[in-house]
Amino acid sequence: MDEKSARDSPTSPWDFPLQTHDSWPRRLAKAAAGYLLAILRPDIARKLEAGAAPRNRIERLVLAGLVARYRSSGGMDRLMPQHSRYWEGESAVLFHAVTEARCRDEFHRVHGFVPDMLGRLTEATGLRSICEIGCGSGVVLAELGSALPQLRELIGLDLSAEQTGINRSRHRDPRLTFAHGDACQWIPRHARPGMIFMTYGGVFEYFAESAMRSLLQDIASLAPAALMLVEPIALDHDLERDFHSRPYGDELSLSHNYPRLLAQSGFTLLERRECTDGGLRWLAMTATIARSPGMHAGSAAQPPGV
Repeated sequence: MDEKSARDSPTSPWDFPLQTHDSWPRRLAKAAAGYLLAILRPDIARKLEAGAAPRNRIERLVLAGLVARYRSSGGMDRLMPQHSRYWEGESAVLFHAVTEARCRDEFHRVHGFVPDMLGRLTEATGLRSICEIGCGSGVVLAELGSALPQLRELIGLDLSAEQTGINRSRHRDPRLTFAHGDACQWIPRHARPGMIFMTYGGVFEYFAESAMRSLLQDIASLAPAALMLVEPIALDHDLERDFHSRPYGDELSLSHNYPRLLAQSGFTLLERRECTDGGLRWLAMTATIARSPGMHAGSAAQPPGV
């Protein structure tokens, strides 16, 4: 399936849950009506905040009202479950199918530095196991496996059970395994000390700031551990002064202050670089967290169940 065919599909990969294509006057009218409906129907508001898909015009208006309310109040964290619903559903599988070639091109053309950056992280830490959070089609993980033969284990973690099954059937490198799950639940249960955790192409942008802080603390508890992220952030996000996460872009995902979040969780920054492409600003970082004084070599957990 190509991108044109996907636009005509009954299930479209371009129907991001918080995105609107309305004109500004129509958007404002929907927001005003939805704001009032959210007050009158708090049961619908709670359901949408939990990630339920809006099923009718009333629920779509309530969602528009919630978006307007939380954009102005700084509470967009409360609507991040809507993004999770998208990425665990059929639309995400279609998205990965129609954008895989574009993803591979972007990886080489815009982020060709990533394999070398990850290679330096493995050399600095001695860590040889990597878990990609939100691996999608697994194409980037496979590319990294080809570029870095020193990696002994590459785990691709994704919210979509269907996409995980597809990945298991198509990737043949014996070092690659794929797991289905929410990183905020899977990592505390299955990950072990001595791993590199990675995101690429826009994954953490769909995490609430509170979820980001909790996940980073979970990873820090697995020290020695390392983190590499390649994430988009808002073009005007001043990382030296604007410390909090904020919505940006058409999808209304979150631009996080990753340097500050990592520092507050005890990570030591190794490398940081930025680049822009097609109006997107990309931040790439590697960071480590050392073994705590009370930890010994035999304290590692069992390998993750995949």
